[in-house]
Amino acid sequence: MRLNSKAQIDTSEIHYRDPEYEALGGLDACVKDAVTKNRFPKEGTFFKNFIAESRYLAVGYRYINGTYGLIVLYRYGMKLDIRYSIERGILSKIS
Repeated sequence: MRLNSKAQIDTSEIHYRDPEYEALGGLDACVKDAVTKNRFPKEGTFFKNFIAESRYLAVGYRYINGTYGLIVLYRYGMKLDIRYSIERGILSKIS
């Protein structure tokens, strides 16, 4: 890490419209789709709006070309979070 360098944080939005959400099979499938299609960055930290039937704040990071990482979805208006781990390229729901 270099001193005085600015971290790059991806803040773009991921939005699955209702027909996409239904066709994929729900929230977990939408998260898997976003990981597979690298809508979450393969390297680095992100802070994004994630919309899949409901609105979430997605916070996380991926590293080693996207093969490891963590994604946490916070549902707006609720004290609830959903966590996913990426290990060796495999996405797993952990809570």
